[in-house]
Amino acid sequence: MLRDNRFACARIPVPVPAGVVAVAGSHVVVAGHHDIKVYNLAIGDVPVFVVELRDLGVDWRVKEPRVTAMAFRGGEEGDRGRFVWCGSRDGHLWELDLERWCVVRVRHAAHGHAVVQ
Repeated sequence: MLRDNRFACARIPVPVPAGVVAVAGSHVVVAGHHDIKVYNLAIGDVPVFVVELRDLGVDWRVKEPRVTAMAFRGGEEGDRGRFVWCGSRDGHLWELDLERWCVVRVRHAAHGHAVVQ
């Protein structure tokens, strides 16, 4: 249950069945079929940053890349809720910086199988 009333009316679409969601504070990150959208509910329910998977510069091993897992990175007090790790079904990992609105790093084929958690 959301405790802040301004978040209660947010309408954020999540693609079914392939949608993956990560939430920390006012940030909501939604991965769909071809992109990752970042929302800041303190501002509104319109994406503030969109990453197209094809634009990551990754040598995808599958025809249709897809995010299969996301999680906010733990860290120092000031970094909580800033970095999101994303994993794909072909084993790639990358990190999004929600303060600078950019992809920080990409690890190609970090896993031999799909990243599921």
